[in-house]
Amino acid sequence: MRRIGIDEVAYRKGQRYLTLVVDHDTGRLVWARDGRDKATIAAFFDELGPERSAALTHVSADAAGWIGDVVAERGPRAVRCLDPYHPGRLGHRRP
Repeated sequence: MRRIGIDEVAYRKGQRYLTLVVDHDTGRLVWARDGRDKATIAAFFDELGPERSAALTHVSADAAGWIGDVVAERGPRAVRCLDPYHPGRLGHRRP
């Protein structure tokens, strides 16, 4: 894997979340875990291992610090960018 996307999805009322990682080159879901915090993202990088983490070139995600902080530490060579959905949402504030 070289280019991945990370996001979370609510799956049950009461703030229950699943964190997902997709491979942008294949379009496939490659990892999913219950939770939405730094420990959840760290678990992904633990399973990926240091060699494959170092091979990442791009990581798309929203602007959540819990994602960005871990990606900066564990995949420092990867270019971090906002996923296609969030830039438009950031510019649209409700009155």
